[in-house]
Amino acid sequence: MRIARVSLFLLLGCTVSLGAQTFEQMTFIRPVDASASVRAAAMGATSGDDIAANPAALADVKGPLFSFAAARTEYRLTEIDFIDETTIGLVRHSADQTALSHALAAVPVGGFVVSAYYRANPALSSEQGFGGEGTEPYVPAPCTVICGGYFITASPFKHRDVRYGAAGAWERGAIAIGAGAELQELDERVDFTSIRTFSNDIPSSTFDRVVRRNSGRKIVPNASIRWRFAPRSALTAAYNGAGTFEATNSACTLADPGTRDCTSVLATLSSSKQRMPDAYRLALSTGLTERLQFVTEAVRRNYSNLTEEPEYGVNIPFAAPFRDVTEVHIGAEYRLPRVALRAGWWTDPSHIANGYLPSYGFANTEDHLTVGAGIDVGQARIDLAYDNTNDPGLRRASIGVSFGAPSLRGR
Repeated sequence: MRIARVSLFLLLGCTVSLGAQTFEQMTFIRPVDASASVRAAAMGATSGDDIAANPAALADVKGPLFSFAAARTEYRLTEIDFIDETTIGLVRHSADQTALSHALAAVPVGGFVVSAYYRANPALSSEQGFGGEGTEPYVPAPCTVICGGYFITASPFKHRDVRYGAAGAWERGAIAIGAGAELQELDERVDFTSIRTFSNDIPSSTFDRVVRRNSGRKIVPNASIRWRFAPRSALTAAYNGAGTFEATNSACTLADPGTRDCTSVLATLSSSKQRMPDAYRLALSTGLTERLQFVTEAVRRNYSNLTEEPEYGVNIPFAAPFRDVTEVHIGAEYRLPRVALRAGWWTDPSHIANGYLPSYGFANTEDHLTVGAGIDVGQARIDLAYDNTNDPGLRRASIGVSFGAPSLRGR
């Protein structure tokens, strides 16, 4: 029974390991950037008044503005389950996280508008712990038949991605220009079990816990330019930078594949630089009537920046590469005297080239439907947004409050 299970794990693990390079590929979760605007999130996740993605939007601020929001995010945990001795199935269940998603302040200064902000992508984590280290030295086992057949069952992981930024904007006539700098902090880790077989007999194998981690801090630029070619219509182009972080592969020896505790210390096997995807945006906003606004936006994300690293000491040249994709975002807002109704749609194409491992969702296009509203309450505005996507993506509900200048509050 146990040998049969190990054999099944090995077969599945060798298939998965060919592309098990990034957080997305090892957890089946696609992290997406959180908006610094609940209004924009409800309108198809467009950049609109999101000053982190579109600093030129600050030019609309005519007085002090303060805004903050919280978000509840639901995400999928994927595990392997044995249906019987010869059948493996995927088990998916939900987890959730609630936290502050953004806070910002903006104020006009002379002919400029300046701002400072905080935003955070949802902190994702598994239900399992990472396990402990031992005291013995780590000694890699010889590998002559199979290297790195990875178990993906209940792999512990965490993902923390927060941003601190400052931006400014200037407007003259029909042209507004904005620029900013953002400190990105990333800490993501995935642990999994590797089997090293050094003969054709499964029992003559050793098991390691392998740790992949990307972490660090990096300052990146954001910039945009907006041309208001009609009283209610504008064309915006933007660039959003991305950081390069330290990526490490480490391993320690497991006494048994059924545990996550090691008998040896955790030893670093290799390190490299991991560049994250930057993005270019082009958006058209049109006021079809005084009450109805329509936005369409194309976002080019450079996922090819994600480099392929050697697999646990073994180069696999046919590992599935990432590709650049173009997202399409569409949103609309209808304004009533004290309420604004919002809706949108956006698409997230597969980040993996050649439709790699379609049964695990890597080849799927994820479609997002968004809805929301803005409600005036005295001098404040309460904004609501919900972003719903097909499995196995993220679902997010947001609520925000803004005070002060009405321009970025959708009035």
